[in-house]
Amino acid sequence: MPNTRLTRLQLLRASSGAFAAGVLAACGQTADGGQGEARTGSSKEPVSIEHLDWWVPSTPVLQTYFDGIKKDFEEKYPNVTVSYTFVKGTGGVREKWIALTAGGTPHDSSQVSVAFVRDLMTNNLIEPLDAYIAKTRHMDAKEFVDTGRFYNTYRGKQYGIPYDGPAENVIAYNTQHFKEVGLDPSRKFTWSWTYDQFLEAARKLAKTQGGKIIRGGFSPPGLSIGGFLPWLYANSGDFYDKDYKRILANDAKGKGALQYIVDLRHRHKLAAEVDGAALENEGYSMVVSGSWTVGYILDKNPDLPFAYTPIPKGPMGAHPSSQTWTNMWAMSRDGKKKDWAWQWLSFVNSEETQERYFAGVLKRHSGRKAYYQSAAWKQVLKEYPQLEGLEKIADMSKQYPWVKTAELNDETKDHWKKLQNNEISVNEMLLRLEQIGNRLLSSG
Repeated sequence: MPNTRLTRLQLLRASSGAFAAGVLAACGQTADGGQGEARTGSSKEPVSIEHLDWWVPSTPVLQTYFDGIKKDFEEKYPNVTVSYTFVKGTGGVREKWIALTAGGTPHDSSQVSVAFVRDLMTNNLIEPLDAYIAKTRHMDAKEFVDTGRFYNTYRGKQYGIPYDGPAENVIAYNTQHFKEVGLDPSRKFTWSWTYDQFLEAARKLAKTQGGKIIRGGFSPPGLSIGGFLPWLYANSGDFYDKDYKRILANDAKGKGALQYIVDLRHRHKLAAEVDGAALENEGYSMVVSGSWTVGYILDKNPDLPFAYTPIPKGPMGAHPSSQTWTNMWAMSRDGKKKDWAWQWLSFVNSEETQERYFAGVLKRHSGRKAYYQSAAWKQVLKEYPQLEGLEKIADMSKQYPWVKTAELNDETKDHWKKLQNNEISVNEMLLRLEQIGNRLLSSG
């Protein structure tokens, strides 16, 4: 599978320009943003645009969201029909994007993950948006959060509209359980705690009965690059060098962080020994979660008393931390209805729509700066005070591993499995990660 993916990308890198020019010429378009097609303001011909996404609407919250933005947009533009193509995971979107382009049936818009946006930018598969943004004042880059502007820019051009974020990996915890065992559930404690204090809390929270852990103190994190980095950053470590040429994690900070989370899994008895244990059913007191999960958690248990905290500070760290990113919405470089696709992007990512649906339905962060001062978001905070200031964790966090993401995950996954099975040491794991990463990064 990895070889198939890379071959497609290499093929498209070589052929994308000519292929795109052919498609655009056939549609009467120009390669600089669709100036040859009928303008959206004057055309009443029926139009269908396809949006690609991995947010499969398998919950009431997501179903309401996608139905709502589609209905509102189609009411505003009655000649336009929006169709959705949902696939599994960010990798599924990456593969589908490549397959549709190679097959000559490109989609129009997509949610794009920071995990693969660089692939699209470097292979000329994604539409630069600067010309569109320049004509749409409310979509100016300064209106959006800094983490979004970091990940959507390549060689001075903008390729995506910051959409969902800033997002961070966090610890979600049951505040009532904290009170039951004499722990302070407030941010005064949890937003300043250390590795040692976190471990002590997890031990206190674990509940046993007849020698069996019936309530887990903490669900140990999965061992992977994405699972490791929040703890590395909380120990003041770095993953890439500034030029993305070397992996820096094989040092004292990396070894300390990785040994800590391996010990959480193998050495300390913290995991529930009950099938189906989760935060939502109170089978766990603490779990690794995401800053965007409040809607999903409350879908399952609307009465759950819980809060979020950043990853605790390591012994070499300066403060609690995490990894942060902001995904985006973007347009296919070879899309045939770019002006309408831009109308769709700018509608969904407008302040009004974000307040109505991100605040009113999803209860999650938006890529728009003004959103956090809006009446809609302030109303959400009254209902869900655990979200207050959560976006500020981004300011103390470091970047998602967004360069060579798929290749790094593919080529290190077997080593992570061995570490998880206690078959290799932390030192060996980090050495392999460094060797594989340096080879991949040096390949360009």
